[in-house]
Amino acid sequence: MIRLLALLAILTGFAGRVVAGELDLAAVNSAQFTGKAQPDDKIAPLTVKVQVLLDRAHFSPGEIDGKFGENVQKALRAFAEAQGLPADKPLTSEIWSKLAVDEKPALTEYILTEADTKGPFLEKLPAKMEDMKGLKALSYTSAREALAEKFHMSETLLSALIQLYPYIGFPRIANAIYAIKDAKIEKDVH
Repeated sequence: MIRLLALLAILTGFAGRVVAGELDLAAVNSAQFTGKAQPDDKIAPLTVKVQVLLDRAHFSPGEIDGKFGENVQKALRAFAEAQGLPADKPLTSEIWSKLAVDEKPALTEYILTEADTKGPFLEKLPAKMEDMKGLKALSYTSAREALAEKFHMSETLLSALIQLYPYIGFPRIANAIYAIKDAKIEKDVH
């Protein structure tokens, strides 16, 4: 396993606003709905879990970003209607109890590999389609973008999860991140 100081420096950039408290593996996996409204402008552990559970139930919340925005609310309403529940409020105890039947962890630890970070990466993605015709491949522009896409999450959430990893200040000791757990990713874990 290669320790990639440069990658970690790139990936630990801006992490966005996080709700007071912890955003880590345990906080997300143990998050429970308590009846309180979730913030739509901050990353929250419960919102990450809700988004993962909706995605697994085939009610796409859009990009998993940890924020209780419009796409999450629409997905929750659609889920509630499909379950025969009132959909007048985005998240209720009844909706949560149906959604939380999936007891698998929402996040798991993922060890970065050289393949995750080697590219090739584009210096800049051309804005016009005509300018893309000369590219050998339509690659990602960074390892951060590639990893965020791999785990179906926003780059901001990825950065927040990496920044909050307990050993991230010591890149020679660890190069792990928290990732959304599903069957595809479990195959990739080393």
